[in-house]
Amino acid sequence: MTPIAPVLPVSRAVVRFIEAGNDAVCEYCRSPVKFTARVRGRQVIANVYFDGRWVRVEHFHEACYAQAGEPCGRPRA
Repeated sequence: MTPIAPVLPVSRAVVRFIEAGNDAVCEYCRSPVKFTARVRGRQVIANVYFDGRWVRVEHFHEACYAQAGEPCGRPRA
């Protein structure tokens, strides 16, 4: 029987609505990712892994993530 190689986690991103009380700062433009009641803004949250180990979470405005070249791949819904 051949052994199964472990699957290492890779960096990935998801798109989420910005929620009230969010105090994240966009990694790309360095401005706050703010909640506004009238406009349901969306953000990209990325889990960053290095050598298969989790390093950090990064937050982006949805448009900034696209301008940054989708550094953690295409975000999932």
